[in-house]
Amino acid sequence: MTNTDPISTYSPVGVFVGFTTFQINKHLESFYDRQIQIIFDEYREELRNNMTSPSGSHSQEFDFFYKPRPYYIFGKFDLAFVSLIEDFEICGRSFRPFNGKTKGSEDGQSAQPFDYKILAGNFSSINHAKKENYSKNIHGTLNNKLPFIAICNLKINNALLLRYGFKSLNVYFQDLHRSFKESDFLKNEKNQGKLLDTLLFETVGSYEFTLLLFSNSYELISSSLIKLREMHFESDEEQFHGCPFFEHSNVTYGFDLELFKENLKTEADKFIFEKSFVKPPVSEQLSLNTRWFVKPGVLRSLIDEKEIRISLGYGNVVAHTRDYQKIEKVLNLLMKAYRNLLKDSSLSENTFESRSLPVIKFSDPAITKIIEEIGDFSPMETEYLQKNKHNWLLSELEIRKIEVDLRELGTAKIIRNKVVKILSNYNNIVSNPLLYIYFLDLSIFCKVLLKTSLENYKIDLKSGDLTINQLNKTLRTSFLNIENAYANRFFQSSVAEDITDINSEYFGAIHQSISGFDFAYKVYNGIFEGGISSNILIVGSSPRIESTKYFIRVNYFHVFQPEIFAAICCHESTNYFFDKIGAHMLFSRIGDTDLVTKQKKLLQEGMEALKEFGFKTESYTNSRGDMWKEKPHYNEQEIGHDMMDYLRGQDDYFLHQEFIETYFHPHLDVLKYFIKDIITLKMGYCDKRDLFSKWHWSYFLQIPMNYDNEGKVREEKFCIFFLRMTFALSEIKPSGFKNFYEGQFKAPHRIFQRHWDKNFQHVQWIFDTIFSNNPLARKLAALHRKIESFSEQLVIYGDNKNRFGSEKSYSEIIEGTIGKDWKHIDYVINSFKNGEILTYDPTESFYMQVSRLNISILKYHYDQWLGKDNLLDRDHGEAILNRVLGNMFTINPEIQYSDVLVDRQGGLFSFNFDTRKELLRIRTTFIKSLWELSLHKKREDFISEQH
Repeated sequence: MTNTDPISTYSPVGVFVGFTTFQINKHLESFYDRQIQIIFDEYREELRNNMTSPSGSHSQEFDFFYKPRPYYIFGKFDLAFVSLIEDFEICGRSFRPFNGKTKGSEDGQSAQPFDYKILAGNFSSINHAKKENYSKNIHGTLNNKLPFIAICNLKINNALLLRYGFKSLNVYFQDLHRSFKESDFLKNEKNQGKLLDTLLFETVGSYEFTLLLFSNSYELISSSLIKLREMHFESDEEQFHGCPFFEHSNVTYGFDLELFKENLKTEADKFIFEKSFVKPPVSEQLSLNTRWFVKPGVLRSLIDEKEIRISLGYGNVVAHTRDYQKIEKVLNLLMKAYRNLLKDSSLSENTFESRSLPVIKFSDPAITKIIEEIGDFSPMETEYLQKNKHNWLLSELEIRKIEVDLRELGTAKIIRNKVVKILSNYNNIVSNPLLYIYFLDLSIFCKVLLKTSLENYKIDLKSGDLTINQLNKTLRTSFLNIENAYANRFFQSSVAEDITDINSEYFGAIHQSISGFDFAYKVYNGIFEGGISSNILIVGSSPRIESTKYFIRVNYFHVFQPEIFAAICCHESTNYFFDKIGAHMLFSRIGDTDLVTKQKKLLQEGMEALKEFGFKTESYTNSRGDMWKEKPHYNEQEIGHDMMDYLRGQDDYFLHQEFIETYFHPHLDVLKYFIKDIITLKMGYCDKRDLFSKWHWSYFLQIPMNYDNEGKVREEKFCIFFLRMTFALSEIKPSGFKNFYEGQFKAPHRIFQRHWDKNFQHVQWIFDTIFSNNPLARKLAALHRKIESFSEQLVIYGDNKNRFGSEKSYSEIIEGTIGKDWKHIDYVINSFKNGEILTYDPTESFYMQVSRLNISILKYHYDQWLGKDNLLDRDHGEAILNRVLGNMFTINPEIQYSDVLVDRQGGLFSFNFDTRKELLRIRTTFIKSLWELSLHKKREDFISEQH
């Protein structure tokens, strides 16, 4: 691939592109103002009220945001509107029909239904982030005087993504786009009166790029798209040279909505362009095929032309198909049809929608030259898919074998058929050259784990450990999750272009986000499973991150506020790890025999060490438990009983008896979490205890079950979590005990202070007593050392040691991940702030690279929170940010707040405009960096021929 010097960076400015339908009735003209514009107006004003500052330093720039420019568009949808944003929350929280903000009217008009779809992304360009007044420049481009728009979605060739990753391809196309805007081609067109301006932004969906083209010429838009869309890829590698850069494109044409409104009012003979707009070239010709979807019985009333063409497709459709005519005539005929419908209410009420397909006639012979230059593409891409898809595809015989096995097990026919059909759907989608790259996340579960599980089910059914009813429930639950994962990756994709968003969890496309998150979670799981993980990430509505044996569920906030996911994903991976570290031998792909031997020995020693302390069964799950196994139990030799007996034998036990009996005795599984937390601290946080503590307490704030009906923290939940954190964050040594919180009289958050003051001395006494110099303390210290050693060895041997260059110690690996005094992390944070995707390093493990990314985004927030309060205050559920004055809350001027606040109702919030923009850039860069790594991991796992 051709080397390019410029660096593609992400800006602090996001973009919202919405598509909606409208009803054809007397309120058509005012639909946008009444139902769409007001959503942005109120959202902007709410933010403005929350971001009031005495200096007003950000107010002028903020005026460029949440002010969409609307267009009438051809195709499935009727309207498109483009707006600058600095946070993706509006995509999922505020933008929807029937949102309660619709303006009423004198005739009592209420909200109207509409279909809709959202594209959201971040502007990125070559070195553009260093330009001043970037928001103003983008806003100026969006509000140009050019009447026409084209919204083009571009999908990169998946074979190229797997070969080169996204970062280099991004620079390649950004550079090409910049060169095109400065080309002689556009200069020559400008001299002929044809004008074009473009804005390129990136999504995190199945389309990597969306190109907005503004012009006074549809012909120029189309010829420009042909030049960009049909580009060949230039590469130093013969196999990839000359292949198509883009796999797919989808273009929507339209014109300014004000022109639509004005021409709806007039009876002129031709389409009128206002003086404020640049008129299109008069020589341009257009053909417009418009289909009106009408009810039966009104067809004759709709037709008013001598020559008509009727197409009986979906419903009763009248097709107005015209030959090429001047654009003013064609658009006027369209408007005339609208006017005729609106004059007769019986017609408009019985007309569902219109769909117009514009066809451009090229009068300039230059387009012929463009097409001739395209030539034939290399067949590489098709060959690439055909040669490798056996690595993720199930054969017909494999699916048949699974069906037969399920029948022999006695599973219900309806469930058996469901399993087989989902596997067939999976096979179908991973054979699609446009989408297979996102559905590879499901591959190990569908292709490997299910077949392995069926063998285990046979054994469990025969032994009586599993009933057929339990098996049916297990299969039903698992494949319901597979369906959800499938839907997460299907909607907003190229095969669902005309399908409106019906997902109630998120909007705006998230394919790259969830694929990157899925990869990160699999990396931590892979440490337990020999580098291969079958877990699948899905998006749901649970307030917290939840993981079961084979699935992890995140929510909307985690998708667009990825730091929350980064804080907890390693910890969630420890759920069921007892099963995972045993199961990995069933489908390990590691070829290093010596490594496999060492890892087997390590895992056996680790499990035996834990069993010594009473952890005999799967006792590392979350509260959901296993599908059929009994909950873990403790025997009489267990360390928990020794602890209770020792505490009861102390002279001043009676002073703390109520606390111990209430919070400690019934919850001896605090030791279970102690083990999970130590592993997380070592593996996920690289021994950074302050970072671990701050983020885990902050995550505690966002779990609804930790509050009572009045919104106050439940003491039981607080005390158990306090005990758990103290176990994990304390230094346990044979010579004594040093408490992580010793001498601290301030709770991690103000909301905890009452419980902290009341219970701190109880927790202090428990630890001072247990960890005095006695046999019990030595036994616990031994457990602590074993868990730490176990965790460190997992990091060393849980990933292919060849990737490290040589076998390294844990301290060397951690040094390479975070560096001395956060050196490497500070570099990554600066890269995030500059909007630069981190480069994949083939000499490092994926574990090191994922951990570095996670810790970097967590430390960015930690630095924001140092010495400041980071809890969003609420009064009766309402945020009280309107009381912000500068960086201080007037409700309590003694408290200084961080720019980024934790909201107990979910997510993070910032009232500082500059911080919000910086967060948008950081979050986008983090997601794209994970996406970049995930592509290289998929190449390793699924591509047989390495180049």
